[in-house]
Amino acid sequence: MNKRINMNLEQLTSGQQATITAINAEPAVTRRLVLLGFAPGRIVTMIKCAPFRDPLEVSINDGHLCIRRKEAAKISVAPVQETE
Repeated sequence: MNKRINMNLEQLTSGQQATITAINAEPAVTRRLVLLGFAPGRIVTMIKCAPFRDPLEVSINDGHLCIRRKEAAKISVAPVQETE
């Protein structure tokens, strides 16, 4: 059974990978996030979060970006299931 769990980017733990499924933000914020590479279908990896939980460092498109937690909460993701 291939169960897909949807969550927000901010909920990922360090090292966890997920596929972006949607961006649920205002048009201007959505446009900016897409320009940064946060497009549906892309794989994103959580690297770490800062000591006070903001910002988050993620890896996308062979680069590292920092994103605010409140913006990460608007990016829906589905965790990548590791196959054995």
